[in-house]
Amino acid sequence: MKYTRKLLSVLLAVVLIFTMSIGAFAAEGDPNLLLNVDKVTVEKGQTVTVTIAHDKEIKGVVGENIELSVDTEVFKLVSYEVTDNRYVVSDKLANKKIIGIDCTDLLFEGYDLPAGTVATFVFEAIAEKENAVFSVKTEAYNVNLDDIVINIPSDISVTVTETAPTPFTGYAVYGGTDVSAVKDDEV
Repeated sequence: MKYTRKLLSVLLAVVLIFTMSIGAFAAEGDPNLLLNVDKVTVEKGQTVTVTIAHDKEIKGVVGENIELSVDTEVFKLVSYEVTDNRYVVSDKLANKKIIGIDCTDLLFEGYDLPAGTVATFVFEAIAEKENAVFSVKTEAYNVNLDDIVINIPSDISVTVTETAPTPFTGYAVYGGTDVSAVKDDEV
């Protein structure tokens, strides 16, 4: 009986240690690609700032290709900035309404890409439209050319409205076109 209790106690201890260690070896979860805009309603002529970021570090990346889809009939690219010089922005796909943000390790050693902002884009609203969509997708791979899973966010809609007319300030006089009161070249 004593031997059975000791054996059960040891077995229980091993099971408890094993269950606690599972959490230590479990994956943290897949990284997320983040897409943010500074405003969701703008007037024609105003700008929208779009930011693309990673929520956590991604280790061992040999290549990552991010595609930002933009409605080019509604938005015109004004400027952009990448925060990591390993990324290159390509506008060769602009006729397809896509801007490419690419990172490639030509030495095939594998980059550790930090969490945080990847690129920031400033677009000018050039036409009215409800729900003009910004969206992103990405694919990344490691040294073994295995896909790295990166979750992509939902699309973001921005509404562009007509520019509000400038309010009139000062004084004005209006006279109908069918009335004339000219006398000696004076009105």
